[in-house]
Amino acid sequence: MLGYQSSEHRVNVIERLKVDRLVFTYTYPEYSGLEEYRSTSPDVVCLAGTRIGFKGKVSRGVDAGRFVLAGDTAEVRTAEHGEFEGEFLVRRDGEGRIELLDAFGGEFQAVELVRVRTVPDEYPLLKVFMPGRNVDLPMSQQIVLGVNSLDDYGLGGLYLHFGQDSADDRVRIKGLGGRREDTTFYTWDLSEAGLLPGDELKYFVSVSDNDAVSGPKFTRSEVFSVRFPTMTEIFNASVRKTEWTAQELEPMREEQEELGKELERIAEQFKREGELSWDEQQALEQLLADQGELAQEIGELSQEVGRMMDELFQGMALDAETMQRLGQLQELLSELLPRELQESLRRLSEQLQQETPDIRQALDQFQLDQEQLRAGIEQALEFLNRVLEEQRLEALAREAEELAKSQDEILERLDLGETPDKAQERLGQDLDSLLKELQDLASTMSDSAIAESLAALSEQASEDRLSQMSEQAMSGMQQANMRQAKSAGKRLSGKLKDMSQSLSSLSQSLKKKRSSEVAKQLAAAAEQLLTVSERQEELEKELGDLESLAPRAERQMSFHDATGIVAESLVALGGRTMATTSRIAADLAGTMLMMKTAAGEMVENQRGLAVRHMGEARAGLDRAVVMLLAALASAQQGGGMSGGMESLLEQLSEMTAEQMGINSGMSGIPLPIPGGMSASQMQALGRLLAAQRALREKLEQMLQSMAGEKPGLTSSLEGLVEDMKQVEEDMADLNVTRELIERQESILSHLLDAQRSVRQQGYKEERESETAREFRIERAPSLPEDRGDRNRLLREELMRALKEGDLGEYEQLVRAYFELLMETGPEEAPE
Repeated sequence: MLGYQSSEHRVNVIERLKVDRLVFTYTYPEYSGLEEYRSTSPDVVCLAGTRIGFKGKVSRGVDAGRFVLAGDTAEVRTAEHGEFEGEFLVRRDGEGRIELLDAFGGEFQAVELVRVRTVPDEYPLLKVFMPGRNVDLPMSQQIVLGVNSLDDYGLGGLYLHFGQDSADDRVRIKGLGGRREDTTFYTWDLSEAGLLPGDELKYFVSVSDNDAVSGPKFTRSEVFSVRFPTMTEIFNASVRKTEWTAQELEPMREEQEELGKELERIAEQFKREGELSWDEQQALEQLLADQGELAQEIGELSQEVGRMMDELFQGMALDAETMQRLGQLQELLSELLPRELQESLRRLSEQLQQETPDIRQALDQFQLDQEQLRAGIEQALEFLNRVLEEQRLEALAREAEELAKSQDEILERLDLGETPDKAQERLGQDLDSLLKELQDLASTMSDSAIAESLAALSEQASEDRLSQMSEQAMSGMQQANMRQAKSAGKRLSGKLKDMSQSLSSLSQSLKKKRSSEVAKQLAAAAEQLLTVSERQEELEKELGDLESLAPRAERQMSFHDATGIVAESLVALGGRTMATTSRIAADLAGTMLMMKTAAGEMVENQRGLAVRHMGEARAGLDRAVVMLLAALASAQQGGGMSGGMESLLEQLSEMTAEQMGINSGMSGIPLPIPGGMSASQMQALGRLLAAQRALREKLEQMLQSMAGEKPGLTSSLEGLVEDMKQVEEDMADLNVTRELIERQESILSHLLDAQRSVRQQGYKEERESETAREFRIERAPSLPEDRGDRNRLLREELMRALKEGDLGEYEQLVRAYFELLMETGPEEAPE
């Protein structure tokens, strides 16, 4: 070889830059309320609008740097010893690179791949829970809206949209100040809305979030309606409900009569034979089963009537007399089933199976209870028919009045140059319906004098040719003969007003007449019992000087018989009034037992026992007299609401408004309270606590003044007192949680229920007895099958989870889990 050799070169292997440390700092959009967060993961998951700062160090020095994301490049600042830092704004999903210029290598190296994923700012959730359905406009013309809204990062504003044809008008209910959850009670006053009977107003509620990056997102509730019912509709609704109840109860009466006849046949057979044959035993067992089913049907009817009456009372208010009668009807049905019937059914069934010798006694008791049920159904139907007559008569008066108003409105439109022939045609159809109903009521009215007056009104309407007047008015409009249309319309309006006044007068006359009849019988019963009580007291005094008491036993039994006659008269009176007559008669049965016991003890010359039972009998008579006098006072008022009940209703209304104000004030305190309460929040909470305590004390005073009257209502309100005390404790301990807010909402709901209870004049918030029946074990509740509903619930739970606080690095996992649930369903989600 020639021995040539090149110069020596050295190749240095430069290792790629190695990241020794890298920290990402999340600065969320201000509206989100999220605190700054740090992470070492290059997988960036955050809201759009979040500014991400990063700071790190690589294995050796670098001269420059840049961050490249979706075509955009941002500068990366470098320092000594390989340190660097930079930032970028998250706008959308993408992948970016942190690139650094190696001081030795002379070229940019990608030192970290950054994956960016934006999480959505969810649409807010909204629920209108009060009234939460279509309603009739109440007499106050105020609707209380209860709205709950929830958002993952903060709420903006709450709005009410409304209108008759479309909900184009909008008012701002309140600003929500970025709180994540809010419950608002808003009293919507419609007195200035210009609604007329028959008009309907549509409305919905919307809520916005506070997204300052992409712009506020709005969620709206479903569309509800508020209808201004006509008085005719209101009274016709009560008539229809009463008619339906009577129609449902009538076949039950017939079935009960058949069961009674069959039971009587079996009982007679048993008395003759001294035992039941196999066939008769099978017949009796079938009868017991049929009786149990019938009792269950009656119980279900009572509950259904209760629901119907509750709907009726929540709408535009009826007059006090009609409200009371409907409330009494509901009470009658709720107490229709004898409490002892279920027990006697069970006892007789058991003894049939065991073939015990006591079967005769059980059979006798069952017959008594069954007869009581039959009598109760008869009484209920009689009362129903009387109420129905009064309702139909009042509804006719209201309908005639509204037809007259409609005719006047048509005349006003004629004066404005309109041609409302279609409105006149509808009025003519309604008029024909009114006249037909008038004829029907005249033929079925049980009161002969009222029936004759109704027949005379019907005949007068025929002679006046009211239907022809309406046809003449419509014909005049169609032929452009406005003079004829106005003349016929004015005459028809006058006749309808006269008819309305006559029908109203008859309605009041019927109610007063019936109230007067009931009052006379109640007064007579009270007087008779008072006389018996006085004679009972005289007999007690006579016993002190007698050696033998037996001669006076017959006289004691005469008091027993006299009391029985009064009790029977009160039972008979029950079909014409619900003035506690059946309850008084039941109490008198116990009094008569004391009298009979005392008479037996007098025969045996047991002075001490006889005097004691005579005293108890006299006390029972006196109690019955007091109850009769109270019932008499109610009857003399014509069935109207007593002053005491009006005062109670007024107090409850005031307390409801106060609780509503407290709840509204609490909604201004964010939950949970970040970093503890501020001074202003503490002051506000102190005021609300004082208001809640004052309201509870007012409720306690009202309960003391009621002195145990209306036990179902008082027990319910006493429970509210305890709830209020718990609320006060939580507020005093600064334990402001979602549970506290829900408890206050429950208090408000119960106060509203109490008002309805008082208005119904008979509705009792008491546990009702139910006929025994087989209960099915339902499967455990699960999410709804409908994916939309299920996903809405999941979104709500996600928002509540995010609302609890900053989840940090776990937020991505939480979101991913809920998204998987929404995509697949809970049964496929990993545990």
